[in-house]
Amino acid sequence: MVNKKTSALIIFILMTACISFLHAQDFYVERRFIQRLSWSGNEYALRYEVIIEKEESGEFRRVYQEFSTGYNIEVSLPHGRYRYRVIPYNFLNHPGAGTEWVDFEIYAALHPQLYYAVPELYLSGEARPVFSGEYVLMLYGMHIAPHAEIFIRRENGTTIIPSETRVSTDRSVARLVFDNLHLIPRSFDAVVRNPGDFEAILKCNAYIAAQPDKESALRIFEELGSIPESLLVFFGLVVPEAETEPEVEIEYIPPEPGYRAFKWYLSFALSPIFSLYDNLALQPEAVMALPSGMFQFGFIRSAKNSFFGLGLEAALSLFTFNAVYPTDWQYYEYQTPMRAIAFNVNLAAQKRTYNEKMAFKFRFGAGYTFISTNEEIDYPFISRPFNLNIGASFQWLAGRKFFMETGADMIYWFSGEESSGAIRPFAGLGWRF
Repeated sequence: MVNKKTSALIIFILMTACISFLHAQDFYVERRFIQRLSWSGNEYALRYEVIIEKEESGEFRRVYQEFSTGYNIEVSLPHGRYRYRVIPYNFLNHPGAGTEWVDFEIYAALHPQLYYAVPELYLSGEARPVFSGEYVLMLYGMHIAPHAEIFIRRENGTTIIPSETRVSTDRSVARLVFDNLHLIPRSFDAVVRNPGDFEAILKCNAYIAAQPDKESALRIFEELGSIPESLLVFFGLVVPEAETEPEVEIEYIPPEPGYRAFKWYLSFALSPIFSLYDNLALQPEAVMALPSGMFQFGFIRSAKNSFFGLGLEAALSLFTFNAVYPTDWQYYEYQTPMRAIAFNVNLAAQKRTYNEKMAFKFRFGAGYTFISTNEEIDYPFISRPFNLNIGASFQWLAGRKFFMETGADMIYWFSGEESSGAIRPFAGLGWRF
């Protein structure tokens, strides 16, 4: 019979072995990735047969076959080139005509590595490189996937997405193009995020100034046993034929944003007007103006690291409406079409989102409304009422220059002690330059 001390010793040994086993398991983590294949269903199909083949040595071999009653399946396949087709079965369980083969490729989920980053203009070998309006950053490393998410990140955590990204065929170089040079901070993190959320981060300086940066980077590439051809001139290993003087490394300090910080824009919008109290432009019985358009021309100035961009815009509004005036006959009124044009000058404040694709804009301004008609009316009316307007809008940058905007304005007309108010929703298109 086992005594209590022996039992306690056995339990202690078993618990120690279990804890050691669990601790050892922490050193091995298997990550599996799931792929989903989908297709269009058929209401007369009872089930579907899915066949997947993998390309090996120039030939396709079947690696997966499954029946499904739904319109998709989930599989876990290693990287490689594949093709699949779907065969429907009718309610008699007879196969029908299958789909054509659909090719697809699964990329290997590799952990990227970043060794060095340098602005492209330094690779030209010129002693005094000239900065243009755009900023081009070259990233050097290994395992940079063609479909990787690549961006730079400021110290406060905000990101700047490049307008163009190109990865070399050997996946060792990534070329990032940013449209606006002044958006690039002096120091930032370059981030490469491969499929599978494998990520590499490299701390960078926007402008190279110190020689030790080159020396440390050269040691890294020498240890790898390979130096990219585009860096041979930069490291001084190859001297350009046209260069007669030794290369002099200088520090370039970008100028403070000046006129380039001004974003000019021109937009047009459809803007119906609906009366809120009294009448439009103080005209009798005028309650709405559906045929209405609005032009805006102005600029937004965004200083470096500013929270809001401030600007000024000129607005021109054209609208028509009906007004009612009494005649010489009692109990008889005359309805006449009116045309109006309003000139406004607005102060604008704009806040862009971190990805620079959307913005919120607020405006406040004042102007005059001029009214005309072809009819001769012997009735005193206000032809140039003073107006104030306040509004907000949302912008979406659909292209590099093209944007769409929607919002609403509140308009107030004044003349002496008389006043009237209206709301003007609008939706339109614009161009910035």
